[in-house]
Amino acid sequence: SLAYRGAPSAYGRNTAFQKPEYNLAEIAKAEDTEANVRLSFDQLTARILREPWQVKGRSDETVAYILSRIRETEMASNLTFNSVLRQAVSNLVRYGNAFLAKVRDTEFSSGSEVRRYGRDLAPVVAVFSVDPTSMAAKRDDLGNILKWQQCIPGMGDREFRKENIIHVAYGRKDGFLFGTP
Repeated sequence: SLAYRGAPSAYGRNTAFQKPEYNLAEIAKAEDTEANVRLSFDQLTARILREPWQVKGRSDETVAYILSRIRETEMASNLTFNSVLRQAVSNLVRYGNAFLAKVRDTEFSSGSEVRRYGRDLAPVVAVFSVDPTSMAAKRDDLGNILKWQQCIPGMGDREFRKENIIHVAYGRKDGFLFGTP
């Protein structure tokens, strides 16, 4: 069932990765077996993406730089920005959560290093949408994200630094890690 799994459990001394408070796999199962569920998700995703995205700004130079960086990420990932955006919006509609993983590399990017989280970070060279049903997070005593983990059965676990994951949550309740589906 999609039932709420209880209060967030990653506070205090618990060092395990916290999974979503809701069983997101049930939503995926419902979508696979119920045509009306799939149709509803697809229609809402299409409505959200009906208008094309655009980059606007006061500086033409800044807009041109952003567009060139988007083209670079498309070349590096072999995915269009539109397809990554569509998948992220689709995940947000279905699960109330969307994840984007950033790949960083100074050698394959025209971007510059930035200083965040107390360290220098290489520029982003590619962005990929990540399945929300596969994500979990390790949190500190205050509930802050320390790192993310992707668990795919049969393929093992992959850990991400917090600065390499963008998590968009819709309808997140206070103290919860994930948004409400």
